[in-house]
Amino acid sequence: MLECDDCKIAYEESLAECPNCEPEKTKIIQPLKVVSAVTAQFISEKGADDIDSKIGLPWPIENEICYAFITQVERKFKRKNKFHSYYEQQDSDTSMPSRLQKYIRGETDFLKLIDMLMDELVLSAIDSGAVKITGGGIVFMHYKDNDEDDVGRLLAVMVDNRSGFKFDGDLIPENAQHINLNTLKQAALFDLTGFKETYPEKPEGKTYLKFIAGSSASAFFKKAFGCEIKADNAKSVDQLYAALEKYRSTLNLPVEDYHKSRRRLDKELEKAARDKKPVSLDALSVLIDSEIPDAFKQGKSFSEFVNDNDFEVNDYIEPTVQAVEAEQWVNVNAPDESFSAKIYRAKIGGVGSGHPIEYDVDTHKLTLSVNDHNEQQSLKDLVDTDE
Repeated sequence: MLECDDCKIAYEESLAECPNCEPEKTKIIQPLKVVSAVTAQFISEKGADDIDSKIGLPWPIENEICYAFITQVERKFKRKNKFHSYYEQQDSDTSMPSRLQKYIRGETDFLKLIDMLMDELVLSAIDSGAVKITGGGIVFMHYKDNDEDDVGRLLAVMVDNRSGFKFDGDLIPENAQHINLNTLKQAALFDLTGFKETYPEKPEGKTYLKFIAGSSASAFFKKAFGCEIKADNAKSVDQLYAALEKYRSTLNLPVEDYHKSRRRLDKELEKAARDKKPVSLDALSVLIDSEIPDAFKQGKSFSEFVNDNDFEVNDYIEPTVQAVEAEQWVNVNAPDESFSAKIYRAKIGGVGSGHPIEYDVDTHKLTLSVNDHNEQQSLKDLVDTDE
């Protein structure tokens, strides 16, 4: 959707102008503002083991093709399954965090930053023996929201001819109509705002480094950028259940169907934890969606929903028994902090259900049985004293 600068009415991107205003008064506010973009290539002599790089001219950021290219890549990257990470403190001036800090502070310009990053990529590719990458390119894009305080995001995507990317002699895109990112396997996204606000501390909320792991042959790509899986499996498990809860709300799913989906997720994660084997987000998505009646589906899978809503779930999860068990409990706290409890989900029922703990949906009160004699006497004494 686009927003008219004059009347503030939102309208479809397919429309050439705001339907609520005169054409001459319409000014389109694009959702993304392009700061800088450039393409770099790997080159080498035929039969040689050495790899070099070539950096093209800066893209004309007001160019419609370039803008469409960037928005397509950003949108499709968001929908891919990713790994999530952050940087631990590194004091070297040549470290990735140091280079990003200098760029954010304006001590290094965009092209100089890209030149340094390409040097790292070339060295990493040679070390890993990835000699077949020549002819491929890396698209570097710095873009931001319209918020003045947003530092923006830096996205690096490795592309090849099969992806439908076409560039002229200066490595500027010629066409943005047929980009195929379904086979995208190498990409890294740096949330510069999150990095600036957090580094060198460990992020408490969202991580600022996201990447597509790719195949072993492309390990040089993530190695050069210092991409290590840091968002632990426990967080992925927690985010999975949070995403499922929001998925239920978005689909307006009946409670019985939600519980069916949750039980399938429980069972698969428990099995993976016992076997100490990873399970993919896509595999979990298929299981969850198999329990959703067709009448409530909205055309997107659970894994697409996870990515579209920025839940931090790794592409592959290796859950621990402790992480899975932690999701089987509900935390309850009184507003005045006078009461705190952790309740096993399976033991909670409605009023009159006979469960050890009953919840009244009308009064929002919990009732639980106290069977220990000493506890009964202590509570009785408190009540008697209060009277």
